[in-house]
Amino acid sequence: AVWEQGRSCATFPRHPTSNFLERAGAHVGGASRTRVCEMLLPMPQAPSQVGPPTEYALKQRPWLLVVLVLQTICCVFRAVVLLDIMGAFVMMIATMVGWKAWQEDMHITLITYWGIMCLINGVFDAARTLDLAVHSPKPLISAHEDFAYNLAGGVLLTVPVSALIGACSSWYLYADYAAHTLPHTFAARGAPTASMAAGANGGYGSTLGPSAGAAVTGATGIKAFQGEGHRLGSGR
Repeated sequence: AVWEQGRSCATFPRHPTSNFLERAGAHVGGASRTRVCEMLLPMPQAPSQVGPPTEYALKQRPWLLVVLVLQTICCVFRAVVLLDIMGAFVMMIATMVGWKAWQEDMHITLITYWGIMCLINGVFDAARTLDLAVHSPKPLISAHEDFAYNLAGGVLLTVPVSALIGACSSWYLYADYAAHTLPHTFAARGAPTASMAAGANGGYGSTLGPSAGAAVTGATGIKAFQGEGHRLGSGR
């Protein structure tokens, strides 16, 4: 461990590049080292799964399976072809979270975490691929190179694309779940449901305002806290 300016940093030797990167003209100094410092990133709380998945989530389950299969293939090729063991390990963690979300019937909490990890990995992988493509004297895919070279270039291009597709899919699933669970979004989705009429008057315990409560009451025909009261022990 290295202590510098009051921060704790871990120092790791740079992983040797693969044959593909060397052939593409990537220059890496032998004495260079990568320093990873501790960081604190504020992260929002993921939503909790309440009840069964939404109809939209169930319809997107086959599409999520396709994305996860693509990410799994990219993860394997990333380790075998590019010899990027650390990158493949990080990608494998995110992919395993996605598989668990798919196995748990589109669990929104796991889908949210999977989407966040896909977004982070996709951005960094895209930046790495762009940097390599700009500084390389050869294109990532070329008809003048052999199959192994083009395969490695295809893996480099597919890895960030698969991660960003997963991030977009996660966002649409999260938005759909939030629209079904957050009270202030019921108006955007049409008529409110009877389950929202419990706090329709906007009084104690209600998450809706008075105007929203009037809309719920009028649409459902249910009036909360109405009727004759009874006192215990009155014999009635």
